[in-house]
Amino acid sequence: MFWDRAAGVYDLFVNVVNRQTHLALRRIVAELIGPNDRVLECACGTGLLTQVIADKCKALTATDFAPKMLNRVCRDGGQLIIPTYMNKEKTGKTSSFASAVGRAGANFKRQFTVGSYRRFFLDAGYNDVRITLADGRIPCAVAVMTKNVTEEKVSTLIKNQKAALVCGILGCLCYGGGDWLMMYGDPTPIGTLSWLTAGTAAIPQWRYNLAMALAFPGIILYGIALFAVQGYIQAEKHQRAYHVLNIFGLTPWIALHLFYVMILTLFSWMRQNGFAAEALPVCEGLFAQLSWLVPVSEGLMLPVFLYWFFLQVTGKTVFPPWMALTHVLVIYAILKGVSLLLPLSAFRLGFTNGLMSESMIIWFGSMLIYKKQH
Repeated sequence: MFWDRAAGVYDLFVNVVNRQTHLALRRIVAELIGPNDRVLECACGTGLLTQVIADKCKALTATDFAPKMLNRVCRDGGQLIIPTYMNKEKTGKTSSFASAVGRAGANFKRQFTVGSYRRFFLDAGYNDVRITLADGRIPCAVAVMTKNVTEEKVSTLIKNQKAALVCGILGCLCYGGGDWLMMYGDPTPIGTLSWLTAGTAAIPQWRYNLAMALAFPGIILYGIALFAVQGYIQAEKHQRAYHVLNIFGLTPWIALHLFYVMILTLFSWMRQNGFAAEALPVCEGLFAQLSWLVPVSEGLMLPVFLYWFFLQVTGKTVFPPWMALTHVLVIYAILKGVSLLLPLSAFRLGFTNGLMSESMIIWFGSMLIYKKQH
């Protein structure tokens, strides 16, 4: 194959014969590459552009030229960058260099001027092609095209994101509903834990069972929404960080919920089945023994929300920075203040225990309303 035979002397051509062109070409391509880009380099040769691309991008795969593969690999919104030597004169006559290399066996499939190179892409349906010329002894034209997202794909993506936010609201209703199921009647605390009350001791077991069962579809629906929110983050590196934090936060969420349900259901069962005297010390002792679960779970749950808040106030999401005022932790702080103003009642206990779920509903709802209006 010609290019195999030419590999040994190709760098001489790059660095001496056509040095001016290649220096310009490297500058042009370098300006098109960003630090978060994952690049597929086609027709990499001996690495003329590989080094400058590798220095600028996040990840690089260097391979041969294949237009259809480029189109499949390039993600929506990504760029196709295709440099090619102009082996025809402006008059349309094959250059002397192209003729000599062709006779040596290069077997050029197409020969281009800048105009015919642009026409090549226009005829293929790439109407947004931009051509930049790296001039020199043997000029090289760089074609740049952006892979656009179709209207149908955008519409589907928006619908899926909205559906995911609705799932999040339903998931929080499952969690919040479970919190409210476990609170009613006399709110007077029996011991040192404010949520072990005379009212909770009288709740029938089926309500605790239902509260526990609702947690499982709740975490699934809630998780769908939280992972979908990742799509509103602009930079890929921030998306990955959010994704990892979200993974760590979901399990503690359900673990903490079930921890409280288990203690409440045990307290109620013992009070109603002849172990009233032992119920309080057993449940308070169990909570004291495992109370470390609370700060550990919250420590794993909160980082993803704090990170989202940081991204939002710094303008790194699709939402305007002022939308940080609708952040779940901001809403939680407001609702917590409201709960402290309420008189002691079963409503206050249910409202307080469900604060996070109620805050999440408002958070998901605010994003849903904003995206519907914009």
